[in-house]
Formats: sequence, C-alpha cells, structure tokens
Amino acid sequence: MFTEKNSNNSASINEEIDRYVQCSLNHEQLEALKGLQHWTVENSINVGSLCSFYYHPIIPLLAYLRWNDFDFDATVALILRNIKKRDYARISSYSKQSPLNILNCLDFTKFLSLFPQWHCGFDKSGQPVLYKRFENFDLNSICEVLNPPECVPPVSFSQIIESSSNRDTGVSSSLLNYHIWEMEVCSKLCLLQTNRLQSLVTKFSIIYDLKDATFHKATTDFLAYLYEVLTVTDILYPDLLDNISIINVPSGFSAFWMV
Repeated sequence: MFTEKNSNNSASINEEIDRYVQCSLNHEQLEALKGLQHWTVENSINVGSLCSFYYHPIIPLLAYLRWNDFDFDATVALILRNIKKRDYARISSYSKQSPLNILNCLDFTKFLSLFPQWHCGFDKSGQPVLYKRFENFDLNSICEVLNPPECVPPVSFSQIIESSSNRDTGVSSSLLNYHIWEMEVCSKLCLLQTNRLQSLVTKFSIIYDLKDATFHKATTDFLAYLYEVLTVTDILYPDLLDNISIINVPSGFSAFWMV
C-alpha cells in the first residue's frame, strides 16, 4: 500500500493538504471530515479497501464526502457498499495484472484496431489523460474477440451497476473489467505524479474521439459504452474523474445528446 510514508519529501504535499482542509472547507464540512475520520478509526475501516493507491488516507475520504455533498450518513453508506463491491470483485488485484489477462482477448491486435486507446500524457495541472478513438468501435465485433475473463473472477455487474433501468446495453463484462483496470492504473498514476511533482494530483481526464465514427455508431454503441463505464466510475471511483471531452462528433450528434 502506498501512503504518505513512501515519500521522502512529503512535507510540502502535507502542507498543501492542510491548506486545502483549513481554507477550502467550511465549519460543517470540517466537522463531517473529522466525524468520518473518527468513524473509520472506531470501526477499523481500512482506507485501502476503498482505493488501491492513495497519497494520504484523507484523500479518498474527502473524495467520498465531496461526492455526497458532505452528507455524513450518505458517505458512510457508500463507503460500506463499495468495500463490499470491491472485495466481491477483487478489484485490488486488477492493477497487478496485464490488460491481456483482464480482457482474456483472443486477438489483442484486433481489439486495439477496433478500439484504439492509450495514456497520452498529462494535462497542465499534472493530471493523467486517457485518449480513446471510436471510428471502428463496434460492440458486436469487440465481443467476438473477448472471452469471459478467466484470471479475473467473474463479476456480476448487475451487483455493481445500480441502474434503475436495468437495461442490457451489450457491453461485455470483459470490457467493463478493462475499464476498472484503467481506473486502478489512473489512481496509481495520480500517486506517482503527486510524488514526482511534489504537488497533489488526485484526478484524471478522458478524451473520446469520434472522428470518422458514423452517426449510428456514435448514438448507439458509443453511448451504450459511455453509459456503462460512467456508471461504474461513479459508483466505484467517486470524484476521481475530473472531466470528459468528446471531440470530432458527427453532424447532428449534439442535438441527439441534448435529447
């Protein structure tokens, strides 16, 4: 587990955390944070059960509080649910595996040709940025090159995705496992950036490029994928995703998105 003890030059970052807590939180928010810290100690809650990589235990606690508008009871409920979800899916083991193992892909080259994506560096604030292209994205074709993951325990995503619609979007569990793997890697990158820059980095961004994607695919397969991965992200990684940029959208997509 990575904590503040792993940094030889942690003073400046700890000061940054202290400044944020003292200057950015009002009295009620500070009380909620203190109460949550006390609750975790009193109930022997391991913060590592919520986040595989973090610089300081206060970071994931603040993320959960912000996500719930500093509602103490809602935050405690979400923490307890997520500890069970992450333990059920054994998510802490994901970052130790390769993407090939996560996907258990029949043809990884084919997968990348259908869904090119990579970590494209960092933004001006030092946050990791993922870049994904969708010109050849086709859920049916992707499912054909993916097997049910064998080295990752089979996950019933209906137990993770608490969707009111309960709709079947056609997004395979392998693809969602891969997305969770990416979230774990991004958490690790945030920690590495924090230690490298000696400045707190806790979020990342994603660029979705729809250049040359047909209007039909952009409004069916892409939106189905986006719906599922954002649901998983919201549930398991509150406040980790800073922003999403969708670029080169087909003509008429904006109007469809508004609907």
